[in-house]
Amino acid sequence: VLAADRDGVRIVSAFTRALLRESNTDEIMSGGMKRSAVPVTRIDDYLSINRIDKLDFIKIDVEGMELAVLRGAAETVARFHPIVYFETLTRYVGMRSDKVYEGFHRFFVEEHGYRLHRLTADGEVVPIEGAFRSGYTIAIHP
Repeated sequence: VLAADRDGVRIVSAFTRALLRESNTDEIMSGGMKRSAVPVTRIDDYLSINRIDKLDFIKIDVEGMELAVLRGAAETVARFHPIVYFETLTRYVGMRSDKVYEGFHRFFVEEHGYRLHRLTADGEVVPIEGAFRSGYTIAIHP
């Protein structure tokens, strides 16, 4: 099951181990991926259905769909204040990067009172000051 902003089914593309082992980079980049229909649900619904009453950490790695996952976890974030680790890599958000970064700031800082931090290549957690940019991000509620 994948996390999203609403329940349903999504078509996703993924590299299989066999494809990665047997294909060259040109084949992979030209669309040599497996497409599958996968059920999706909101994190809020998943926790409710499974009666989960504690959540300390969320890792999101969904190649540019982070805001959709976060919208589906808004109640969870407000209730549990988990640490949230996610990628904000420009290659996944492309030309809309400014709007996406504004969306992260709005969701975490303005709506939920979090502070955003960057995880450096050395493993340090450094507060994000000024403009929000691409990188590995950790949202921490004080």
